[in-house]
Amino acid sequence: MNDDDPVVCVCREVTEDAIVALIRAGHRSVAEIRAASGASGGCGGCADDIAELVEDEAGVSPSRLS
Repeated sequence: MNDDDPVVCVCREVTEDAIVALIRAGHRSVAEIRAASGASGGCGGCADDIAELVEDEAGVSPSRLS
């Protein structure tokens, strides 16, 4: 990890680049990203940040539900 790739999920140490790669691969919900990476599977505090990344990258309003 480096400063150019911020950690989004501290509990699982999942970076923004890793989440963006999942979104570009077709994941469109927090639950799908959680299943693929573990992000938001700890405390869940990053779920809104992940949802925002989905909206920014995919242009869709993501599901925040598991």
